[in-house]
Amino acid sequence: MSGPALDELKQQIPLLDYLQAHDWQPTRHLSRGRLMGLCPLHCDHKPSFVVDPSKSLFYCYGCGRGGDVIRFVQDYYQVQFLPALTLFYQWRGLAPLVHEAAGFYRMQLERHGEAVEYLHQRGVRSPELIEHMQIGYAPGGGLRSWLMQLGHPLQALRQAGLVTAVGYDAYIHRIVFPL
Repeated sequence: MSGPALDELKQQIPLLDYLQAHDWQPTRHLSRGRLMGLCPLHCDHKPSFVVDPSKSLFYCYGCGRGGDVIRFVQDYYQVQFLPALTLFYQWRGLAPLVHEAAGFYRMQLERHGEAVEYLHQRGVRSPELIEHMQIGYAPGGGLRSWLMQLGHPLQALRQAGLVTAVGYDAYIHRIVFPL
């Protein structure tokens, strides 16, 4: 994802809005419009988490972590950059896209006996468990055309991390577990 596109994404959902949607509440108002409250990234007993809404940045004096809304998602869910973007997009409203991708992967699991055999080798044999956990299989091909036939633009697939920059499926020969 390009720098300008990432900046635009971060502007669409300010950090404070994201935090408040996740039940974070400030306990004090500081100078220059900054807010302080308990840190959602660690077990905090004294307010140490500062948010600057005008810059859409945070810093915790307790755990030393700070950054923008994407960094917060990475730290909060303990994921790398691309999975954090996917989580952020889901929260932002791309959940139907990810849900449809998960459905595609579940269909592929039924069609690829080698994937089912792999699960059996790993001790996952119960069809009820597989269905409950929504386990799927990414064969590496077909996801892009499937989702585009459902009306999702290629750019949305790229932004969600489902396809690479050149349009290939991001996951190839992988068992997948939707978040």
